[in-house]
Amino acid sequence: MKNSSADELISHCEQEIKLIKEKIQSLDKFDQSRDFITKYALIRVSGIIEYAIKTIIADKCEENASQQVKNFIENKIRMNSSNPTIN
Repeated sequence: MKNSSADELISHCEQEIKLIKEKIQSLDKFDQSRDFITKYALIRVSGIIEYAIKTIIADKCEENASQQVKNFIENKIRMNSSNPTIN
């Protein structure tokens, strides 16, 4: 199944990660900001993946669904969030 919203989000994230990688590579290997930028990138990517998966699942489940089911999906899948950590 193709999902244009998820594809666009992932594409934008890939571009952002390329820029982050370039920034990290431009820093001295002992620069402490490399660790912070890397951690940011990991959390950013995990959030994008979570959102994209939720979007794909919710969009598919909502096809031909009643309004009650759509409301349930909105509240329990789209709006429900876990908080990824670096671990």
